[in-house]
Amino acid sequence: MVGKLLEREALVSALTVAVGRGLSGSGSVSFVVGEAGLGKTSLLRFLEDHARVKVALGEGVAAEAAVPFGLLSQAFGSLEGFDELGALEGLASTDGRAAFYYRSTRWLEQSARAAPLLLLLDDVHWADPDSLGLLGFLCRRLAGWAVAVVATMRPWPAESLLLADTLVSEGRATIEQLAPLGESAAAAVLAEAAGRQLTEQETTQALQSCCGNPFLLAQSGTALRPRSRSAAWTGREARLLISRFSGLSSSALHVTQAVSVLGTRFRPLLVATVAEMSKAETEQAIEALVEAGLVVELTYGQAEFVHPLFAQVVYDDIAEIARSRMHRLAMRALVDSGADPAQAATHARAGHLMGEPEVIGVLEAAGKAALAVGGVESALVNLRHAVEIAGPKASPSLLLTLADTEGAAGHAERAEVLCHRLLAGEPDAHTRPRVMTVLARAAAVGGQPDQVERWFEAAATAAREDPEQLISVLGEAAATCTTFSAPGRILAWVEQSRELLDAQPSADRGVNEAAWALIAGMTGDPSGVAAVLATLDSGSFEAGMATTSPSLATWMAINVLGIAKLAERLEISERLFAAGWKRAQRVGSPALIASVSVAYADNLVRLGRLAQALELIQSVEEVNLGPRSVGQNPPLTRS
Repeated sequence: MVGKLLEREALVSALTVAVGRGLSGSGSVSFVVGEAGLGKTSLLRFLEDHARVKVALGEGVAAEAAVPFGLLSQAFGSLEGFDELGALEGLASTDGRAAFYYRSTRWLEQSARAAPLLLLLDDVHWADPDSLGLLGFLCRRLAGWAVAVVATMRPWPAESLLLADTLVSEGRATIEQLAPLGESAAAAVLAEAAGRQLTEQETTQALQSCCGNPFLLAQSGTALRPRSRSAAWTGREARLLISRFSGLSSSALHVTQAVSVLGTRFRPLLVATVAEMSKAETEQAIEALVEAGLVVELTYGQAEFVHPLFAQVVYDDIAEIARSRMHRLAMRALVDSGADPAQAATHARAGHLMGEPEVIGVLEAAGKAALAVGGVESALVNLRHAVEIAGPKASPSLLLTLADTEGAAGHAERAEVLCHRLLAGEPDAHTRPRVMTVLARAAAVGGQPDQVERWFEAAATAAREDPEQLISVLGEAAATCTTFSAPGRILAWVEQSRELLDAQPSADRGVNEAAWALIAGMTGDPSGVAAVLATLDSGSFEAGMATTSPSLATWMAINVLGIAKLAERLEISERLFAAGWKRAQRVGSPALIASVSVAYADNLVRLGRLAQALELIQSVEEVNLGPRSVGQNPPLTRS
C-alpha cells in the first residue's frame, strides 16, 4: 500500500519512473484511464505532494468544455512568464492558434530550461478541443525537455482517449489502466470509512453494490457509521445516491437538480435563477446539501459536488423537459451576467434547445469568440451546432463563418457544401464574392489548384462593382496562387490592382508595388526591384503593412522576401517574416500562413539553417491544416 492508495503500488511505481525520466531531461507523457471514482485524482494529488520540482496543475470541468485553451491556460496560469502569451487580443483569425501554439511551445521549452516542470492534468475527458490539440502539439516536442506530463481521464467522452492512443502509437506516451479494487482492499476501505467492525452481511452487500469503486466504498462506509443520519446504501449509483439524500426537503432536492445542470462546480448566485427560487430559499437549500456532505464550499464564491458521480446521477434523473428548461435558464443567466460566451453555449448545446434565434445567437457568438483567440476546434463545435439547429433559417453570415472555419481546419469538402448552399440562395452583391473566396481557400486546402484559380476569378468578377473588395480578392488570389500558378496569371491580377489603385490617389500603393516589382522582375522587368529595396531601407515597410488590407500586406511580405533573395539581402528576412506572419494571421487563411512560412523557410535554407527550415514547414502543416488533412491533401505550398 502507498499511503491511502490501496492496490496502486505498481501504478505509482510506473508513474514515478516515467516522471523521473521526464524531469531528468528526456520528457515523458503518461495517461491514466479509469472510470469515475477509481482514484485518478488521488494519484495526481500523491504525485503533487511528493514532487520536488515546479508543478502545474489543471482540472477539466464539464461546464468549461468549450472554453478555448481553458484547461492548459488554467494549468500554466500560475507559472512565471505565462502572462506573456496573452490571449492574442484582437487576433480575429482562425489561424490565431498557430501563434498560440508556437508561443506556448517556446515558453514551455524556456521554462523547462530554467527548472524541471511536472504538468498534472486531471479529468482531461472534459478538456476543450483546443486544449487537446495544443496538448498533443506540446507532447510531440518534449524530447530533450525536463518536462513530465501525467494526465487522467475517463474512457468517455472519447476525444481525449483518442489523443492518448495516437501519442502511444507514435511512441510518445504510455497509458496506464486504473482497475477497481479487489475484495480485500475494498473491504479495508469500507471498514475504515465506517469506523467500526461491520457485519458480514453489511460488508457483502456494500461490496456488491460498489463494485470495487473506492469513492462509492468510502461513501457507503460513511453511511454505515454509528449515528449516521443516512441509511445504508442498498443499490448502486442511483439507489446509493437516493438514500444519501434521505431527510432532505423537496426544495433542497430541486436545488440539487439545478446544481447538477450547472456542472460539478458552480456559483450559488446562478442556482437561484436556474431553480426559479428566491435567493434565501436557495441559500438555505445549499446549506442543507453542505451539511449532508454532498456539496463543499470553495473560495471565490464557488461550491462543488464532493464527486462527479453525484452530479451525474442527479442530472440523469431529471426529466428531459425540465432539464431543457433549466439549461435555457442557465444560458440566459450567463449571458446576462456577461460570462464567457462558451459557458452559455455549453447550456445551449446540452439542453437541445432548437431553432430559437436567441440560442443560435449565443452559439454563433461563442464560435466567433473562439476564433478571436485561435480556438478553431472550439469554434467548430458551436458553429456547427448553430447551423444544425437553425436548419434552413441559418443566416448567410453564420453559414459563411462556418464555411471559412471548416476550410481553415482542413475540412475542404464541408466548406464547399456550405458555400454551394449559400450560392444556391442567391446571396447579395457583397456576400457573393466572399463565398467564392472561401471556395477558393477550400480548394487550396483540398489541393485543387485549377479550382483555386477558377474561384478567385469568379470572386473578382462578382466584386467588380466594389473596388475595395476587388483589391482584397486580387491580393489574396495572388498570394494564394504564387506557388503553382504561372507568373503571367499572377502579374495580371497585380496589374489589375494597380489600375484600381490609380483611381484612388489616397490609397497606400506600397504593398501592390512590391508585388508588381517581384512578379515583373520574374518575367523580365527588374525596374521595380530597386524602388522596393529603397523602401525597405527607409523603414516605411512596416508602416505600409499596418495600414493596407491584410491580404495585400501578407502578399507584400511574401514578395519582399522574394526580392530580398533576388538582391541577395537575406539579412532582412527575419524582420520581414515577423511582419508578414503577423498580418497573415489576421487574414484567417491557412494558405497565406503557409505561403509566408515557405518563403521564409527558403531564406533559412539559403542561410544554411536547414533544421530550422524543416521544423517550420512541419509545424505549419500540423497546426494549420491538421495531421489528417495534411496526409490526405498535400498543402499548396509543396515544392
